[in-house]
Amino acid sequence: MEDEKLKNKRSKKYLLYILIIILSLSTVSLGVSTFIFYQHKLKWYHKWYDDYTLWYNNYLDLNKTSSEKIQSLENEISDLSDKVSKLNLDKVKLESENKNLQNLNEQQRILNERLEKEISDQEKRMQEILNEANEIKNELYSLKDWVSDNAMISDNIYSEIAGTVGIDYVTSYCEILVDRMGVYMYSLGFTYQLDIESTGGKEDRLFSINDFWSTKKGDCEDFALFYAGWLRKVIDNLNDICSNPKLVYEGYPLDISNKKVYVVCGKTNSGTGHCVVGFTDLYPEDSGFLDDLKLIEPQNGGFLGTVNDNFETVWYIISENDFYDFYPEITSLQDHINSIQQLISQIEEG
Repeated sequence: MEDEKLKNKRSKKYLLYILIIILSLSTVSLGVSTFIFYQHKLKWYHKWYDDYTLWYNNYLDLNKTSSEKIQSLENEISDLSDKVSKLNLDKVKLESENKNLQNLNEQQRILNERLEKEISDQEKRMQEILNEANEIKNELYSLKDWVSDNAMISDNIYSEIAGTVGIDYVTSYCEILVDRMGVYMYSLGFTYQLDIESTGGKEDRLFSINDFWSTKKGDCEDFALFYAGWLRKVIDNLNDICSNPKLVYEGYPLDISNKKVYVVCGKTNSGTGHCVVGFTDLYPEDSGFLDDLKLIEPQNGGFLGTVNDNFETVWYIISENDFYDFYPEITSLQDHINSIQQLISQIEEG
C-alpha cells in the first residue's frame, strides 16, 4: 500500500516533470515559432519598404515627368489653340478670297463670253470687209478694163469715119493734122448734149466710145474720150508704115516723140468744168507732167496751149490704160487696186 502510494507519488512527480518539459518545449517551440514569424515579417516588411520606396520614388519621378508633360501639353495646346485661331482667321480670309475668286471667275466667264461674241462679230465684220474689199477690187478692175477697152476706136468705126470724111487728116509725110480731126467731129454727126438730157436726169456719166458713136450725142467728156481713141488708132495704124509719125497743128509739128494722148478734165480758169485732149512725152507719175501737156479742144480742133493757160484745177486724167485722180493728189486705179489688195492680204493673213 505504501509502495503503492510511493509509486503514485513518483508517477505524479514524473508527470509533473513531463508536463514541465512539455510546457518548456511548448514555450521554446512558441518562441522559436514567434522568432521565425517575426523574422519572416521583418523580411516581408523590408521587402515591402523597399518596394514602397521604389514605388514612391517612381511616383515622384512619374509625378515630375507628368507635370512636365502636362506643362508641355498645356503649352502645346496653347500653341495649337493659337494656330487654330490663326487657321480660323486664314479660313475666313480664304473663304472671303474664294468668294472673291468665284466672283472674279464669274466676271471672267462673262468677259470671255463677251470677248468671244466680240471676236465672232469682228470675224464676221472682217469677212464682210473682205467681201466688200474684193467687190471694190473687182469694180476697180472692171473700171480699168473699161478704160483699156475705150483707149482706141475699133476697126469698124475707123472704117466708117474714113468712109464719111476720108483720111485727109493724115498727110503723105506721116503727119497727123490734129486740128482737122477736131473739125471733123461735127462732120461725123456728133452733137453736144448735157448728160442730164441724155440720161434722163440721172447723174453725170461717161459714155463708152461705141455708145457715143451710136448715139452721136454727149458732153465734153464723151467728145474728149472719142477724139483720144480716134487719135490713138491713127497713130497705131501709122506706126505700121511710118518710122516716126508726127502730130501737126495748123502746119506746125508738135514736139512730141512718144505721142502720149490723154483726156484732161478739171475746173477751168473761168470756173466751169471741162474736158479736153492733151499730148506729152511724159507719164502722169512723171515730174512736170501737167506743165508739159499741150491741149487741143476736141470739139473743134482748136489749140488751147498749156494746162496753166486753161485750168485752175485738174481733176482727173484718162490714159490708154488707167484713170488718174489729180485732186487732191495723184492716185490711179492701179494704186487703189494695190491698196485694196494689200488690205485683203492683211485680212487673209490676220
